[in-house]
Amino acid sequence: LQQQEPWKSAGPAGPAALTVEQERWQEGLRTLVGELGYGFGLETTNNQGFYAIRLEPLPGSPNPPILLIRGTEPTAKDEGDYLSDDLLSDAHPLSIGFNQVYTNNTGTSEDLVNPQLRPEIRGLLDWAATRNEQGQPVILVAHSLGGALAQLLQVEMARSEIGIERLVAFNSPGLNQKLLDRVDQTTLAR
Repeated sequence: LQQQEPWKSAGPAGPAALTVEQERWQEGLRTLVGELGYGFGLETTNNQGFYAIRLEPLPGSPNPPILLIRGTEPTAKDEGDYLSDDLLSDAHPLSIGFNQVYTNNTGTSEDLVNPQLRPEIRGLLDWAATRNEQGQPVILVAHSLGGALAQLLQVEMARSEIGIERLVAFNSPGLNQKLLDRVDQTTLAR
């Protein structure tokens, strides 16, 4: 389970040093996000390639919280390794992104009967439930693989009766119908 401030990710040798250009870009992004009434919250990652950043409304802002979920990043973990975790998730036999959200990954349809959430995903659902109870339902925003992951999160939120403001996905594939059948379809529209 990894939850930390954005851009503070540590590699094997500790936090990565940023170039002056990267620091300027990040400062510009923080300024833009601040002008829109948001600040960066925690980032959430796991060892299967999942990556999301929370945008938290600034104090006094009427904005809803946003969860941004990254799409496929085809970068190999090790030199000579041409299959990144994300590329493997894109081709998961049960549903795109299944292994980034759930722990049971035997690759059989039995996994679809009672999928078990990864702890960091459970943490995101707890965060969304708290925000929902505070009258601030979350907006999920994602691209590509991230869109499939956002749909999986929406299914789990519906199963846990956690409402969301909306889900916005760009160039996103759909989910395995068996996963969708686990929830009352009318709750997905909340």
